[in-house]
Amino acid sequence: MSQTSETRNLLFYKGKSVLLNTGQRMPAAGLGTFQDPDEQEQSGYIALQCGYRHIDTARNYGTEKQVGNGIGRSGVPRDQIFLTTKLWCNAHQPDDVEPALNESLRDLGTEYVDLYLMHYTCSFKRGSSLLPFGPDGGFAHGADAFYRDMEGNGLASYYRKNTSDWRV
Repeated sequence: MSQTSETRNLLFYKGKSVLLNTGQRMPAAGLGTFQDPDEQEQSGYIALQCGYRHIDTARNYGTEKQVGNGIGRSGVPRDQIFLTTKLWCNAHQPDDVEPALNESLRDLGTEYVDLYLMHYTCSFKRGSSLLPFGPDGGFAHGADAFYRDMEGNGLASYYRKNTSDWRV
């Protein structure tokens, strides 16, 4: 059986990880699940069968249910998978974070995620709309707030200049 370049690259990364400030180790290679929700169950399943142990998804990708199904089908024990998802911009208020996380956990079919990130620095108006628009046709922004009662937290799609005044 010949190996594809993707398989060779995965074998190179097998066992490689990054040490996080929480003491956790995050696998260096992972599967991103941004587009095409219909393909994510199968791609997650195949990735885990091929040795991937890190899967990255997000609430606003609309792929959490499919990713959870792929994890379940894979037969890989949950404690051997590093699972990342992201808090969307409409849930940045402190009392919105836990319900948003619980929705993600329900859709992923798991009791925990290994890394929960704020997706972007901007906050949208609270509510169920993932892309709320204001009367002017632009995004309806909310106040920036961050849920601080976490064991570990992180940021995705951020620049240092956007976070210099944060105590994360």
